[in-house]
Amino acid sequence: MRTFLKAGLVILVNYAFWVFIFWAICEAFGVGLIGAAIGFLIATSCILFAVYGLKYAIMKDLEATRVTGGAYADVNRIIADMAYKEGLPKPDVYAANVFAPHAMSIGTSMQSMSLFVTKGLVDKLNEDELKAYIMHELAHLKRGDHVAADIGAAVAYFLLFPTRIFDSINDGENVGKVLAMLIFGPFAAIFVQLGAYRAIDYEADKFAAQIHGQGYSLASALNTGQKDIRKHPIKVPLYCAHLFTVEPITTQTQSGALFITHVPTPKRMTRLKRLGKKIIKKAIYKKKGIT
Repeated sequence: MRTFLKAGLVILVNYAFWVFIFWAICEAFGVGLIGAAIGFLIATSCILFAVYGLKYAIMKDLEATRVTGGAYADVNRIIADMAYKEGLPKPDVYAANVFAPHAMSIGTSMQSMSLFVTKGLVDKLNEDELKAYIMHELAHLKRGDHVAADIGAAVAYFLLFPTRIFDSINDGENVGKVLAMLIFGPFAAIFVQLGAYRAIDYEADKFAAQIHGQGYSLASALNTGQKDIRKHPIKVPLYCAHLFTVEPITTQTQSGALFITHVPTPKRMTRLKRLGKKIIKKAIYKKKGIT
């Protein structure tokens, strides 16, 4: 229920934002209704982009390619097996040659589901930890959490597009990019924060732990990810940072701080370990016939 309410809120704010902005601009010239219509079309475009185009934009920015075999054959096997057990179609798997262990999922529908993994995730986690990590992301897909998260990312992508233009003109920080971030960054951050998982991450952790039979593997995997993000930082576009399993933003810039969304990893680990004890205790009682 919370997932649907969150998605409805993001969609409502999306339409209200664009319609009001363009209505206000055009009303100054006496054509407010035309401006409202333009805003409505842009808001609808954001939703369509979230469904059909966001995945490709993110994978391009992360320099990720679709993988089916080779070094990622085992990952594809694990994902296919776990998706089948949960009644989900196998998501497309994309990978990037990054040392930090990261993963994220994306997809507002069964047909658009995809998983992103890094080389570091495959190399540094054992199979048990990898299964737990993947199950966390599959939980988001199964629960429908991406409707809100992806729409928030799509709107932020549109709003931050001017910064990309200035970045392409002059690589790195420049006056145009800084001004564009000052103007559009706070609005983009609002939509990212609205779509972010936050407490929903606890629920996805719990789902993964229950399916996996214990919470220790995911806690261990999260700990590995947390320790390595500062050693091997990954350049993540701000508009999609909230989709990652572990907070990927490491640079404490003023603009980057606005897009930090994840609950602290130590808190998630503590909950998972506590949950793991309960699951094991329940299994022991069940084996002994104690209710």
